Amino acid sequence: MARTGLKTVGFKEFDKMLQPKPFEARLKRQVKQSMDLIGLLAADSIIRGIDQRQPPPGMDNPSQYPNRPRTIAMKGNDTPLVGEAPASLRASITHKVMTWDEVIVGVLRRRTEKGGDGKPDDVINIAAIVHEGATVPVTPKMRVYMASIGFPIDPSTTKIRIPGRPFLKSALKKDLMNQYKKIWADALQAALAGRG
Repeated sequence: MARTGLKTVGFKEFDKMLQPKPFEARLKRQVKQSMDLIGLLAADSIIRGIDQRQPPPGMDNPSQYPNRPRTIAMKGNDTPLVGEAPASLRASITHKVMTWDEVIVGVLRRRTEKGGDGKPDDVINIAAIVHEGATVPVTPKMRVYMASIGFPIDPSTTKIRIPGRPFLKSALKKDLMNQYKKIWADALQAALAGRG
């Protein structure tokens, strides 16, 4: 018998607690719950960063990423990430636990076409496109919309480059990363203790 604190735990009980299948099931449940909490914290951090207009790590001067005239006309101001479209971006920041050990944070939409793995239900993180930037193909619908707001797209233009706005990095600040690690450690401890 081993004495732990005020409790006396028998070897058989301890051995039973660490059996691979039950332990793995507990661990997965605990980690999945921790990933949900981490997703909530990260989404909250991103929303606060947008609200406070704080430049994220690595973006000392937001004016180094100016909006183009088209973007200013569409949203009504020249401040990156602030305006009509970013208000909906801000309200759309969320998280989704994809697997027991993976969470995605951003503006999430389901694909309607097949994704890279051939499945039609891949999640697209629209915020990642805003964050990293992207080159997008010009569609007929896009041409009609841009012409309707007074910025027709040249017929020879087939792609448009969206510059990156690295606002998601606020979720990766050192203090938050330390919180995430503590949440993971607590999940492991709970699984080892037989909870979950």
